[in-house]
Amino acid sequence: MNMNFQLAFEKLNVPPENRQTYFRYDDTNPEAESAEYISSLAEDVAWMGWKPNPTTFSSDYFHVLYDLAVKLIKRDRAYVCHQTKAEMEACREIARAKLADPNAPGDPCSPYRNRPIEESLKLFEDMRKGKFGASEATLRMKMDMTSPNPNMWDQVIKIGYKRLISHITFSVYQSICLLLSRLLIALSMSLIRTLEVSGVFTPRMTTRTAS
Repeated sequence: MNMNFQLAFEKLNVPPENRQTYFRYDDTNPEAESAEYISSLAEDVAWMGWKPNPTTFSSDYFHVLYDLAVKLIKRDRAYVCHQTKAEMEACREIARAKLADPNAPGDPCSPYRNRPIEESLKLFEDMRKGKFGASEATLRMKMDMTSPNPNMWDQVIKIGYKRLISHITFSVYQSICLLLSRLLIALSMSLIRTLEVSGVFTPRMTTRTAS
């Protein structure tokens, strides 16, 4: 912590009164966290003599991330999907096959991909309320299942299920940070796709060969 903060402040000549750091709990996996771990982390930081200001939780931004997801659904850029992990992988195999042979059989898209926007909105609200079990419903970005880049295929950005954390009294989603990171990746990929279509950018595909 001294290396990350104190030396950095000194190197940048930050005035002592402005040397503030955030202590953020990444409380995104309710099944692996408890009040014991939250308290022990705070005690460890205090033992090292560091006084963070302020202390925050990833779940503090739950409402912001939820609102962003709702906007994506309303723009028809995301949908609620009920495919299992195995079914998703089967679709990805079809997508890979079609890259080699466009006439290969099968549809790489989820059967829930074109469900009505209002239906996805209702189901997403049900996810927020914890009405689905683990992995029974996911929120997926509507991307490009025909892209040669697998990162452009419909990504799962939220797995819904209900759990309670000691310091939170409402339903939370697993991996809140995952939602934000996947949103950023998806937006970046959408920008790349737009540049590809406009001819401004052409991706370079490389193939590795075993030596």
